[in-house]
Amino acid sequence: MSLNVCVQCGAKVRRLIRKLQFDNYCLEKCPDCQQEADRFLEYERNLKILNILLCNPQIYRHIFFNHDTIKKIGKYCILFTLCLLFMLYWHQSRERNIQLGLVNLTPAAFVAQSLNRTAAETFSVMNQTDCMDNCSISLNQRKLKILSTIDLSLVKKTAVQHLSYILTVVVITYLIKKFQFMRRSTLQAKTNVQNFELLMRIWYVFILSNVGLLGIGIEVVWNYPPLFFVILRTYSFYSNFICIGAIINLQIEKLISVFIIMAGYFASQACLSLYTSNGFGSFGSTIMTAFSRDIDNLSSLQDAEMY
Repeated sequence: MSLNVCVQCGAKVRRLIRKLQFDNYCLEKCPDCQQEADRFLEYERNLKILNILLCNPQIYRHIFFNHDTIKKIGKYCILFTLCLLFMLYWHQSRERNIQLGLVNLTPAAFVAQSLNRTAAETFSVMNQTDCMDNCSISLNQRKLKILSTIDLSLVKKTAVQHLSYILTVVVITYLIKKFQFMRRSTLQAKTNVQNFELLMRIWYVFILSNVGLLGIGIEVVWNYPPLFFVILRTYSFYSNFICIGAIINLQIEKLISVFIIMAGYFASQACLSLYTSNGFGSFGSTIMTAFSRDIDNLSSLQDAEMY
């Protein structure tokens, strides 16, 4: 669904690459701004990531408008969303541990200690005849203990708060772009496949604009003050603002971007308040409790097998 848009001014161009003699190619210039329509076609992946970190609106136009159909784009969207939610869960878990006075019991510290103990036990049984069985039992036990330390209520709270923000922004942006395409018969998406690809592209580009939240890993490991997360969150909102403005591609894109971000923020706060007031917080609690009980039972069975 490449739309051939100039990344500099957002104008429609007929083509992005022009073929010369002897199988040579060059980038086409935009007739409006007289600049190369999409210079990112010649950029390496590292330079594209750098432009994303710099909140360059041109890179978002390149990914959304001019990038070829990405295979398995849905899997990338799910993977990046899960990584983002995991980082946000890490932050909220650290904040809760600080409030409880358990600063050294963050998930990162527990995982690191578990891996160290597992490695020590592995090397200690290398000379035994049943070393492979002991190693497998030890590793499975550590995995179960790591899973048992996950706060399922905090996982649900993180998912409700931040997924509501992501879904609200993506859906509103999709409806606006769909309305734009309906007004332009040449760009109208007529099939369900094209509609789904449009939704996935918006989701994909928006998730990429939240790359700054990966710095939560630095915050958790190096025990930075809460001000560091405020800076990361502000940077993330600014990157979302630039990304949505590049996707909307209108003269009033700034006002629309502010409206979409504010709508997503208020939707996330509303969903969080409903969850904390047990509006739908009890939904699935029985399943989560059963899952925790099964993990405890499996852990006890592993201990019984070892002894």
